[in-house]
Amino acid sequence: YVSSDHVFGGDGVYDEASSPCPISVYGGTRLEAEGLVLTRPASLVIRVGLPIGPSPNGRTGHQDWLRYRIQRNLPVTIVHDEYRSVVWASDLALRVMRLATSIENGIRHVAASRVISRVDLANYLLTRFGQSANYSCESRYERTAPHLGRVELRSRFKGELFQPLRSVLDGPRGAPEFDTDLGNTV
Repeated sequence: YVSSDHVFGGDGVYDEASSPCPISVYGGTRLEAEGLVLTRPASLVIRVGLPIGPSPNGRTGHQDWLRYRIQRNLPVTIVHDEYRSVVWASDLALRVMRLATSIENGIRHVAASRVISRVDLANYLLTRFGQSANYSCESRYERTAPHLGRVELRSRFKGELFQPLRSVLDGPRGAPEFDTDLGNTV
């Protein structure tokens, strides 16, 4: 089962032994699903941060949401005090497949080489899109829906499957997320 860093809510560095503390219905639902999955023998829960890649409809996910709104001159508000483990979706997909076909079971985290803010992520993606845009920033405390703070995933396990993935800001490895079967996303 692929879960989310949303099972945590407060600022912190979280590994597989950390106690979940969701702050949203989404996070609570993910945590409840984890519990159901873990009742099965040899099951695996993989917690991930924020994957960046194309969406099927071109409007969801941080990358497509941002581009969609900028291209249509719609207002964009970025939560400036949210930091996440942000990785390329293609890298994450490979890691998830390797974990799923391994002998691992229990809870495992997929970490990033560093956490990044939503503002830094937006600026990076806008540069990749070759676009400039004005956007407003708000604190997570100003938003009506709960937003994560500084949530950094780490793994307490050793080995190749538990090495942090390259953060989006550490540069693309060809960045297949920008040219895909779903269409060129630039």
